[in-house]
Amino acid sequence: MATDRTLSRFSKEHLRYEIGMLFETGHRLETVGPRLDDVTRNAYIESFTTHLRTVTSFLYDSKKWEDDVISDHYVVDVAAWHKARGKRPKALQRSSERVGKEIGHLTLRRYRGRAPQKQWNIGRLLGQIARLLTRFAKHADSKRLHRDVKKLIDSLQGPPRHVEPEPPQPRWTANVVDPDAATPRASTGAFTITSRHITP
Repeated sequence: MATDRTLSRFSKEHLRYEIGMLFETGHRLETVGPRLDDVTRNAYIESFTTHLRTVTSFLYDSKKWEDDVISDHYVVDVAAWHKARGKRPKALQRSSERVGKEIGHLTLRRYRGRAPQKQWNIGRLLGQIARLLTRFAKHADSKRLHRDVKKLIDSLQGPPRHVEPEPPQPRWTANVVDPDAATPRASTGAFTITSRHITP
């Protein structure tokens, strides 16, 4: 198993990136998504759902490969953490399956045209992830989970943010959260997006 220092440095760079990108793309889809052109909106949805699956896997999956990093590596008491997180929510399980069938691979499970099944309940998914990350942070060893990651997770909980639904747009329209429902805060000030990839 990796050392505490290695896990801390990894979480600061990579776990923080995944969480930050998940909430930033979700927040932007909720606020400006309906006004984006199809290509840009599709790119946001593909990014959001891919990061959603990655964070969900981190929280729930067991180690499959030697170099996998999972939530169990960070917590003080694995059994207590498993009890606190509970079973994987059906919405998160379903979203991971959808990413594999509708985004990650070409399959006959892809929906046609403007099928309502294409929509993503972003507010609900972010809310579930935010609650799970908060529980995870409470069980995490401070020597392994970097303080910047803890700070980011803490910033996800806040006063209700109301989003006014806008008219649906063609193809891949994100499902705007119920404006009367409380959703986690995803302030652009909580996380600074930096380039992950090297470009020519």
